[in-house]
Amino acid sequence: MHYLRGRAMPGLEAIMTEKSGMAYVRSVLLDGKTGWLKVSHLAEKNQICLQVAPELTPVLMPLLAKIRQQFDLEAHPETIHRHLQEDRMLAGQIKNTPGLRVPGAFDSFELAIRAVLGQQVSVAGATTVAGRLVQRFGVPVATPFAAVTHHFPTPLLLTELSIDQLAGIGIPGARAATLQNVAQFALEGGFEKAADSSLEQAMTQMKSIRGVGEWTAQYIAMRALRFSDAFPGGDLGLQKAAAQANDPPEKRWTEKQLLLRAATWSPWRSYAALLLWESLK
Repeated sequence: MHYLRGRAMPGLEAIMTEKSGMAYVRSVLLDGKTGWLKVSHLAEKNQICLQVAPELTPVLMPLLAKIRQQFDLEAHPETIHRHLQEDRMLAGQIKNTPGLRVPGAFDSFELAIRAVLGQQVSVAGATTVAGRLVQRFGVPVATPFAAVTHHFPTPLLLTELSIDQLAGIGIPGARAATLQNVAQFALEGGFEKAADSSLEQAMTQMKSIRGVGEWTAQYIAMRALRFSDAFPGGDLGLQKAAAQANDPPEKRWTEKQLLLRAATWSPWRSYAALLLWESLK
């Protein structure tokens, strides 16, 4: 919930604070059905509670699959952490955040667009421009939540906008063009094909999108396509976290140093990435 709170796209999704804890809410447009959902944590049962709009009942099964993916409910943390804790660099953080999972995405296209908007900017900056995209080009929807007002723009809509219209949310023209390239890739079923491939094949497919490089493709593979071994080794935060966790601590590692160390974390490098990011807090 903490991870999603900092990255929730205004208008589309939000984290609410209630007496029982935090809850994730968002709009849903799935197979022609429109509505909303709310996810909260039942700590005493080690479960999540899902509430959905009645209008979404006909698409409940595919919706449940998306939620399981977003909250990484198929993971087996004990198995993953048993492997990762063999490295002293990760062992301490595993004790600090037991059971850590990789926050996923409700929709691969949404996450890919968010990843592009996050290129070379802060998390807060990416959240701001993502909110502008949703509110300017998304479809308005009525929900019980004041912070959830729109559906995410469709891939088709983004391909039909001009570069100037997209750049108007506060991004360079080149990045606006990349958004359109990602939208076209989605229209052609690219993300579904990538998810059914090996990690190497998926990376090749996504990096064929003009404007999508190694970091962006690894991030999409990790969070949206659920590849457990995806690892954005070029991420400055990961390089800094690994260097600080080293014995003795260092200022920052190079990508080459980090990837060399990360090879021993396979096939769970995505979970190692989350542990390192969490260690920076």
